[in-house]
Amino acid sequence: ISGYTQYLQELVETDQIKKHTLQCKNTSLKKLIEYLAPYEKPSDIPNNIFIDYTKWRRTKNWTKYHKNNSRPPSDLTINRELTDFKGFFDWCSKKKIVTNSFEYPFIKYDPKKHKESSPPFTFNDYKLITDGLCSWLGDKELRKKRKNNFYRVVFVYYFEILSQSGMRPHELLKLRWSDVEVISESERVDFIIVED
Repeated sequence: ISGYTQYLQELVETDQIKKHTLQCKNTSLKKLIEYLAPYEKPSDIPNNIFIDYTKWRRTKNWTKYHKNNSRPPSDLTINRELTDFKGFFDWCSKKKIVTNSFEYPFIKYDPKKHKESSPPFTFNDYKLITDGLCSWLGDKELRKKRKNNFYRVVFVYYFEILSQSGMRPHELLKLRWSDVEVISESERVDFIIVED
């Protein structure tokens, strides 16, 4: 597995996958190592080894990985882990490492019934928030407290950039002007001027 993790690290260094993706795959590989511990080499692993993987993950073998999570892994999590396992064994095949042709019991689920842990804003949600932010920014009582004005403006732009770009909060906080490419000199940026 060390050769595969090195391969994944090279993908990160060449911007083919994100560092976060590498961390997720490494987490999956830890589970794979434990699950396959009884086997000495890849060719010894039976092709139906993953049939009971979902049961294994949802019984005693999930609390050690997610101590702060009170629920067993979801269908999506199981499917993602199985996908990561498949990626590893596909890499083994390319490297001529002998393995069996495994069966992956991906779980069928209806995306319409799937409840996301962090559902995206609807347009109405976005409009409600932006309208509220504009009212908050223009509040005369708050504007009298001059030290808060600058940071209120910054927060409004922070939210707008997050919602329009799809960036994560920590990505935006690390953003610098040197990271921004100006496409055209004729483009204009409008700033809100807060009166004293």
